[in-house]
Amino acid sequence: LAKVDPGEAFRASPERLARMKKILDELEKTGERIQELGKGQLAGIFKIDEKYKSVVFVVDRSGSMSSNQALERVKAEMTYGISQLKPEQSFGVVFFDDKFYMMGTQFSLLKATPANAKQVEAWMQQIHPGGGTTPYPAMQVALNANPELIVLLSDGEFGPFNVQQITQNNQAKRDKKCRIDCIGLGEVIVTLHDIAKQNGGVYKMAR
Repeated sequence: LAKVDPGEAFRASPERLARMKKILDELEKTGERIQELGKGQLAGIFKIDEKYKSVVFVVDRSGSMSSNQALERVKAEMTYGISQLKPEQSFGVVFFDDKFYMMGTQFSLLKATPANAKQVEAWMQQIHPGGGTTPYPAMQVALNANPELIVLLSDGEFGPFNVQQITQNNQAKRDKKCRIDCIGLGEVIVTLHDIAKQNGGVYKMAR
C-alpha cells in the first residue's frame, strides 16, 4: 500500500476546486485586486499598517518558489515592506519548506531601524528555493514571539492539518490572539484562506 500525502489528496479533490471558485468569487465581490509583482513598481503586498507594533513575515522557500524567480521577487517586496515600517514597530522574518529558517540561533523581534533592516536583507540573500511545503513549524516560531500580526505567504497547498495546528497554537498560547493575514502566490490557496479566516486576518492573492 502506498502512503497517501493528505496535502496531495486535498490538491486533487473536487472539494478544493469548488472552494477555489468560491474564494475567487469572494475576492471579486470585495474588489480585491490581484497584486502583480515585478512589473516595474513594487506592489506593496507587505505594507504594514502602523497600528500593528509588531509583525512577523513567514515566507515559503520551497522548491516551487524557484519558478519565475518567485522567491527573489517576494524577497524584494519584503525588503521594501520592512523599509516602510516605522521606528516604533518591530519585525521578524522566518522562511520555511519542511523545516524553518531564521536569522541567528534564537528568534526574536527586531526594531525597524535601517541597520536591522540591512542586516535582515543580507541574511535573506542566503535563502534559496528547495524542499516541500509545511508551514506549521515556522508559524510556531513566529507565534511564540507574540507579534500582533503575522503575514504568511505560500505558492502551494499543504496538508490541512497545518490549518488546525496553527489555529490551535494561536488560541492556546496567547491571552490576545495574533492576527494572521495570508497571501496566495500564483493561484488560490485554500488552506491559506482558511488560516486567515480562522485567525482574524484577510486573504489576498499575488502573482
